[in-house]
Amino acid sequence: MKRLFTTLLTVGALAAAATVPAAAAPPDIVTRLHHLPGVTYRSEDPHPPAGFREFHLSFRQAVDHHDPRSGTFEQQLTLLHRDTAAPMVVYSNGHWIDSTIAEPTTLLGADQLDIEHRFFGDSVPRPENWADLTVWQSAADEHAVVSVLKRLYRGHWLSAGTGEGGEGAIFHRMYFPGDFDGTFADNSPDDVTDHGDSYQHFLNDQVGTPECRAALQAVQIEALKRRPALEARMAAAADAAGVTFTKDIGSLDKAYEFNVLDTPFAFWQFASTSPYNCTNIPPATASDDDIYRFVDVVSGGSIPGGMLAEADQNLDPSVPFLYEAGTELGYPVEPQAHLAGLLHYPNQEAAREYVPRSIPMHYDPQVMRTAAQWVATRGSRLIFLYGSLNPWSANPFRLGPGSRDSSVHVQQGGDYSASIAALPAAERDGIVSTLHRWAGR
Repeated sequence: MKRLFTTLLTVGALAAAATVPAAAAPPDIVTRLHHLPGVTYRSEDPHPPAGFREFHLSFRQAVDHHDPRSGTFEQQLTLLHRDTAAPMVVYSNGHWIDSTIAEPTTLLGADQLDIEHRFFGDSVPRPENWADLTVWQSAADEHAVVSVLKRLYRGHWLSAGTGEGGEGAIFHRMYFPGDFDGTFADNSPDDVTDHGDSYQHFLNDQVGTPECRAALQAVQIEALKRRPALEARMAAAADAAGVTFTKDIGSLDKAYEFNVLDTPFAFWQFASTSPYNCTNIPPATASDDDIYRFVDVVSGGSIPGGMLAEADQNLDPSVPFLYEAGTELGYPVEPQAHLAGLLHYPNQEAAREYVPRSIPMHYDPQVMRTAAQWVATRGSRLIFLYGSLNPWSANPFRLGPGSRDSSVHVQQGGDYSASIAALPAAERDGIVSTLHRWAGR
């Protein structure tokens, strides 16, 4: 009887299956992306990161969100897709799309959307009107993209960013507070003033040991004393690379001096990846080659070739960042008092000096002040992470009496690569728990 009953159930199930129409399979994600308004499907990467499908898209974006008649441009997007029901992390480094998978994306098993910043890479309005490069316009870009992609991705949405990308995530939340359920910003400064005192104090008195700071200042002095010999090496490298210093910064001499000024900042910012540390900074007795190599590698973010970073051909792609730094975001002022009498361009190292004079610039400090006030009075569901060695941490975002469900964390000994994973276990686990809560996990 049991066997007969089982057989009857099986036959009945097969009959039912034969008489009830099968449900249509849901359309493939590519088909659904094709149907999103304003989105152009470009391609699928045949070698995506493990666990994802990777799609390259563009979005028809308004040149000026205040003026619908201003025309449009195509903003580049990269979508790392797992599941439309998973959380979505919108990530930006504030510049170009890169291969970074944000920590929250990994921790949450989330999808990730990278949005290239306007005026960077292939996301440039034509003709270029630099007045359209503002933090509000950039936030409005992201808001437009998010509003459309939310039609397809129905999970919780979080934002994440590094450096300027983290600043952009804060601006986005400030201007369009309903778009995200939480934000993670790492190594993102809050330059509420433009005089640079915080950076000078950090580099002169705070980071590292007195002996290490003194060694860095000594190598700067030596590099400027040996300017003719070391600039000859720089000129030879420029000739070999076929680069010039005439359009943006203006001269090889100025580029050399600014590289020397930047050396302590870069030394600490990229400490974890540099071949140099406090034990092998060249002494005053070092050879010209050793001094040149040190400045070249350190000013290049631990990569040889830093001396040519300000060449026109290398600097051009970064002009949008420098424009934003000189108009709204602020730019660090580095210590110079110990170099008195050795500088050809004292107190001139600023964002304005890297941007062609044909592009007008005017600094408005109110933008960062407004962001700082918003974080302290109305900011909610914000996590900030800094590395204690990173000079950008000299001006952190600060919570205030109106901040809700938010926290600031510092990785001791961390630099620009500070991470949640490197924090003490209890602190790390607390952040992970918060991210899961925000993501509805």
